[in-house]
Amino acid sequence: MRFFLRIISLALLLAACSNEAPKHEMVQVKGVAMTIPYVITLAQPYAQEGMVTQVIQEVFNHTHKVFDHYNPDSEISQINQSSSHEIAISSEMERLLKRVEKHYLESVGRYDPSVATVASIWKEAFQKHRMPQEEELESLRIAVGWKNLTVKEGVLHKKDLRTQIDLSGIAKGDTVDQLAAALKKIGCQNFIVDWGGEISVCGKHPTKRNWRLFISALGDSDPKNALAIVEMQDEAIATSGNYLQQWELEGEMYTHIIDPRTLKPLKVTPQAIG
Repeated sequence: MRFFLRIISLALLLAACSNEAPKHEMVQVKGVAMTIPYVITLAQPYAQEGMVTQVIQEVFNHTHKVFDHYNPDSEISQINQSSSHEIAISSEMERLLKRVEKHYLESVGRYDPSVATVASIWKEAFQKHRMPQEEELESLRIAVGWKNLTVKEGVLHKKDLRTQIDLSGIAKGDTVDQLAAALKKIGCQNFIVDWGGEISVCGKHPTKRNWRLFISALGDSDPKNALAIVEMQDEAIATSGNYLQQWELEGEMYTHIIDPRTLKPLKVTPQAIG
């Protein structure tokens, strides 16, 4: 789910709880993974902190190794760089690519990670403050589209070698799911995993109520000024805000989200909700 309002962020933060339970009933593990901050809040019963830290690092390391397109040695980077039409892939890559195909079909092609094929053109355009050539975009149109990719029995088939894949739109949420599963496996029953707005909630708050998260106005982290309170138990929520990634080009504001139908980034408008 993505929302964009010009003056409102969708940063989700833990609702204040320090007055409801002794501090020793909860612990937090904080850090940064792949440049994105994470906060994992655990209520009793939870595993030893060393075990928690270890499984967290293992999950993030795996994502960096397999799905991180900023890592030139990752599996997804190797796929994008491959000169072969048939590429052997790991079971984890196959699992996620099949999820991508499911969401691609459900969204009638609106969600399509192959727009990465033209992302570099737009990145250069934003850096140089000039619109890309239509001919350059159109020359790649045939290479954009999940129809160019087939996953079967551990092999990815690429119809067009120019087709690139960026799994950022799904790998982040999938990583949060994997973190939640790993924490459950070592005995954690009540927790919140938050990695840059991708949130998974398990069990209950120490006071036996549901966990509470609040939706904040941009730049205002005071729960008293929350736009809304969301109560969650054994659920997940994904958020995104275009306010962090905008570029002005020829008098128009553009976001980082590329429409696979037009091969162009979405424009920022006061009414824009993606």
